[in-house]
Amino acid sequence: MISTVVGSRVILHVCYSFREYVCEFQIKISHHHFVLFVFACDGICMTNFPVYWFLQVYYQHASDCLTDLFPS
Repeated sequence: MISTVVGSRVILHVCYSFREYVCEFQIKISHHHFVLFVFACDGICMTNFPVYWFLQVYYQHASDCLTDLFPS
């Protein structure tokens, strides 16, 4: 997985189920001061996710990449 930080955007190249996706997480601050990430993969906007979900996905994708590269 390769991550690139561009301003408030984080671009992730992730492999999932033997396919590479280009995902973007854009940091947004809501009027309630919650930090949200706008999540999009391959240009398709999914929805807003809170930070803890982003961290879970980040590490899950890293794990999936290793699993794909080195299957047990």
